[in-house]
Parts: sequence; structure tokens; C-alpha cells
Amino acid sequence: MLDDLHIPDDFEPAARPASPEDVPDLRTAESLVREAGPAPWAAALLRTLAERHGDALVLRSFPPGASLPRALRAGAPEATWLRRFLTDRDLDAAVQAEWLRQGFLADDPAWLTRLLERDEAQIARLFLLSGNTADYAFDPVAGYRPALRVLADALARAKDAVLTVSLGRGIAIRAQDEATEERLRTLLEGWGFPELRFDPAGALVAQVGRLLDALRRWLEADGDDLPGGLAFVFENAHLVFAPGTPSLDRHFLLDTLLSWSTRPALFHSPHCVVLVAEFLGDVASELRAAGGKVDEVLVERPATPEARLKFILPLVQSGAGMRETRIVRQPHGLRLGGYEGRYVEQLRALAHDTAGLSFLGIEDVAQEALLGPARTLARADVLRTKRERLQEESGGLLDVIHPRRTFDDLAGYAPLKQRLREIVAGLRRADDPLARATTPMGLLFLGPPGTGKTIAAEAVATESGVNMVRLGDFRGMYVGQSERNLTRLLRLLEALYPVIVFMDELDQTESRGQEGDSGVSKRIFGRLLQFMSDTRHRGRILWIGASNRPDALDDALKRAGRFDVVLPFLLPDAESRARIFETLLHARAATLPIEPALEADDYRQLAARTEGFSGAEIELVLGEVLHRAARRRAATPVRVGMDAVRAVLDEYLPPRARHEYATMEALARAEVRFRSLLPDGGEPTGDE
Repeated sequence: MLDDLHIPDDFEPAARPASPEDVPDLRTAESLVREAGPAPWAAALLRTLAERHGDALVLRSFPPGASLPRALRAGAPEATWLRRFLTDRDLDAAVQAEWLRQGFLADDPAWLTRLLERDEAQIARLFLLSGNTADYAFDPVAGYRPALRVLADALARAKDAVLTVSLGRGIAIRAQDEATEERLRTLLEGWGFPELRFDPAGALVAQVGRLLDALRRWLEADGDDLPGGLAFVFENAHLVFAPGTPSLDRHFLLDTLLSWSTRPALFHSPHCVVLVAEFLGDVASELRAAGGKVDEVLVERPATPEARLKFILPLVQSGAGMRETRIVRQPHGLRLGGYEGRYVEQLRALAHDTAGLSFLGIEDVAQEALLGPARTLARADVLRTKRERLQEESGGLLDVIHPRRTFDDLAGYAPLKQRLREIVAGLRRADDPLARATTPMGLLFLGPPGTGKTIAAEAVATESGVNMVRLGDFRGMYVGQSERNLTRLLRLLEALYPVIVFMDELDQTESRGQEGDSGVSKRIFGRLLQFMSDTRHRGRILWIGASNRPDALDDALKRAGRFDVVLPFLLPDAESRARIFETLLHARAATLPIEPALEADDYRQLAARTEGFSGAEIELVLGEVLHRAARRRAATPVRVGMDAVRAVLDEYLPPRARHEYATMEALARAEVRFRSLLPDGGEPTGDE
């Protein structure tokens, strides 16, 4: 069971009761209404919320100087879903209050706000929307719904008309009035698109080029007929505007598209083009060239607990009525299991546990729980489903680890554990600017095999309550696959904030490049290094690498700014070996019917007998001792004494690679940059 996973008490912002101290000034909801001048329905909503929950909670979404959210402004459509969700007395009042406490009345989603604002300001006319485009997005009118529908509706409110283009579905028209819609339909049919569809038997690239060219010419000549502007949205743009072999048709298509950003008649008009593609790397490089012709807008996965909580609050509420989600078709009444505290506190913990999942992924977890007879969303099931989902989404590149080890499982290494505890304290205080600024970008664990490097990595994750993942081999077999895999991988890591990324056997999995792969490995390696050294991730992504042979690592990987702190994991000394024997044996006795029968002097003798053993070898020896004891047991519990351990040691054959351990230790020492991190403050070896 996973219910006993350790989560620190302060992994989430504490829910504070509303009080005047929570409000940055002495405003009231009524004064906010007078100052900001929201739509009449929004003014009524704010007054109702202030009456039910108090001014303090309402004003948390409106710090002084902040502009009124677009959804509440005069002229905005009535946010019928939001109004009902926040005022319906049949819904949980604590959930409604939490929505206000978190400040969820603000503009959302951020990517849509950016696109609309830059379009209104005429900063850009050609947009490339990428990332989490297939997920849900928040819509105050209807609740969470598919992101591209939210985009189309927002553009339809801002423009006279929207043309949404898909190779398979054809061209959809949405206009402010029937006359405009009919005129556009007539024009499109005249340009060779009967029934507003593409001819699958013809050259699709040429057809798209003809459509763009005809539309551009018409807007340049008669664009004044649409004073509010026209938006052209092309879904799955990578299917047409893809990297490829140069050809006249391709050049014509790209040149026609780029003209929307360069021709004054279009750039200074209210018209715009939005291309939608999940991966930027799948789109022609001409559309991603420097120079600002195309404005790139990233749709991010829900990367914070707050973003996920906003979706979860209505998701689990009976009667929340998000009609365009799949879960609305299921009867509600979902309970939570394995979570403690008040219901809202349980929902915050659920938001923490679902890190890395998209909104659709969170919905999948909830739907699976609804299908069970208990109709309970258990924490163990959340963590299991999350692991399966992320492995599936990453194509097996990402393995989610649920760590159980603590620093108590790591015998010895006092200086190292002290440094690691300091790093854990910084991770637990990620909101503290100084703590975050002094958190290393990465840790490099060096030393012979079996010396506790993996245990230490898991202990950092357990003690800090931070997500932990292990990287798979993202280098694909086919051209373009590796880059796409890496893009997906890095997005998932950002969505898992905060996260520890464990890279075991680093010297065997990462390399600068390989001969004969057209530079693919070198590009991937360079991009990974760039991501690892991005200081925006400090305190949010902690890289932990483990290696037996640091001399085989690329120097670019080892430099400061990627792996800032190097820690040596050397073979345990006699005192540590005695503690390892005792710790492991008593840990087994806590869960198995065995009775340790060794005295302190016995452990000292075993330590002397096992000179040169690693911690993993000692664990292997004890495993064999217990195996033999289980075979010959005549009673329970089974006594495990010195003779049993000595008999196994008499037969033990050390690993063939042990003769290399001294070299591995010397290499690890040579990489350490601070004497205090060496055992007993010993002198490092090698070049300084």
C-alpha cells in the first residue's frame, strides 16, 4: 500500500481564515464594483459573494492596481457557469470559499489571455499555439471544456468571424451575423471549396495555399467589410506546415502565410491567423525563425497545485455541471480515501498528488474511481494511475518513483547527510527566495556500486515530499523521434514541479553524440544541457546523477550550474559496516518473524570480517542468511545468530569488479570541490 507515503505538513499553502489582515487595503467588494465598473451581472455576483463569504475572500482575487479580469468586464458574456458554481446553495460552501481564497476569479487560462492581448495591441498577427492544446481549458461561461473550443469562442466574441480549418473536417464558419456567414460561405465555394471541404484526391498543400492566398487577397481588398476582423485558426498545422524537402508549392504556402505578418495592409488590420500544433519541432523551421514574424504561445500543462486544484474543486462536486467534460456523464458523489483532514484539505492533497497530469489525466483518474463499487478515489489508486499515465504519455521515458527510504536507511555518511538535509530544508521552503536561490541545480553522487547512491536520492525525495522520477533512454530509433521524445519529456518535468529527476548510471546513458546519426545525439545532448542549466528551474527541478566512473562523463555535464554539488559515496568504514548489519537486520525483524540474536561485539566482528564490502554486498549476505533460516525453521520466530551469518560469509564470493573499487573511490574524491564533504575532512586526490 502507498497510503503511508510521507508528505510534509507544509507542502501546500496553509488555508488561512479570512480576516481584514488578508486584504491589502480597506476596500470592500462594493468599492471594487464602483472603481472597476464590471458588467452588471458581475457586479451582482461580487455583491452576493461578499454577503455570503465576506469582503476579504472576494478581494483576494483583486489586488490594488490589478485590472479587472476579462470575464467580468462590461461587454463580456455572462459567466453563467461561474455564477452558478459560486452561488448555488446545493454545492459545498467550503469548496466555493476555497475558490475565492485561492484567487481563482483572475484571468485564466494565461495562454489565451496572452494571445488576445497581443492581438488587440497589434503586437502580432500570426500566432503559433503549441503544447497542451488537446487538454481542457477554463471557460467561465461553461466551466472546463476542450481548449480549442474555448479559443474559438473567445475569438468569435472578439472578431466579426472565425474560420476554423481542419484537413479532415474542412472549414467551419462562425460569424456575428448570418449575412457575414453567408458571404464567407459563398466566397469559399467560389474559391474551389464546395461544402467547405478539401478534395482528398487533390494536392492538399496546394489547396491550403490557394485558400490562404485567396483569403489574403480578399482581406487586402475588402477587409474593411469586416471592421472587427477575421480570425483564421488552422488545427493540426504540423500536418501541412511541416519540415520537408524544398519545393515551389511548399515555398508558396509558407510565403503566403508569413505575409500576414509582413504586409502592412494585414499587419495593421484586426485580422489574425492562429496555427495549432502540439510540438514546435513538427512545424517548418521558417515559422520558428528569429525575427518576430510568428508569435509563439505555449499552452502549458497544469504545473502548480493551484492550477490542478481549480479543476478538481468542481470536478468532484455533484451538480457542478461542466457539460463538455466526460465525467459529467457519470453520476457524481465521489469520495476520497487515504486522505486526512477537512474535505478541502483533502482536495489540496489530491492536487499535490496529481502533479504531472493534464486535466484530462486527472479526469481519467476520477472516472476510474467512479467505475468501482466503492465510488472512492483512494490515494493509493491515484498514485498508481498517475504512474501508469505518465509512463504512457512519455512513451516509457519517465518512471514515476514513490520513494520510501529515509536518511535513517543510510548508515554512516554524516557530512553528506548533513548537506542533504540542508538541501531538503531548502526544497521544503521553495517559496523563500533565499532558500530557493541557494538550492543547487543538481547533485552528483559518485562512488563504487552498492554504496547507497540510490538510497540517498530516494531519501531526499521522501524527506522533502517532492515528486521523484527516473529518466529512461529518450534517444529514439527514427529521425525526429528523439527530439520529439525529449520535448515531451521536458514538458512533463515542468508539469511535475517540484520534482527530483534521478539519472542512474549516468556515464552509461548520456553522451555528447554518436557518429553516423546526422548530429541527432549531439543536438539532444545540447538541448538537455540547456534545460538542466536553466535557472528558472532552480528549486523546482533538482537533478540527481549517479555514476561509478565520473571520468567517463562529459565535462559539460559536470560543470557548475548543472551538477553544482558533488558528493562522494565511498565504501563504508568498520563502524558504518557494523551499523549497516544492525540496521538491516532489525528492519527485517520489524516485518518478518525473525529474532536477531547478535550482540554489539558480534556486529564489530562482522565489520572486521567484511573489510572492502559495500552496503549492497552486506544486504546480499543478510538476504542469504534469512533464506537459509527460512528453509530450516522449526519454530517462529526464527533466531538469527552469529553462526548463521559467519557460515554465509565463509561461502561468499566477492564481485569480480571489486578490484576497480579503489579506482572508483579515487575518481570520486577527485571530483569533490569542498573538503568538508570528504570523510573526516580528508584530502581530495587528483588535479585541483
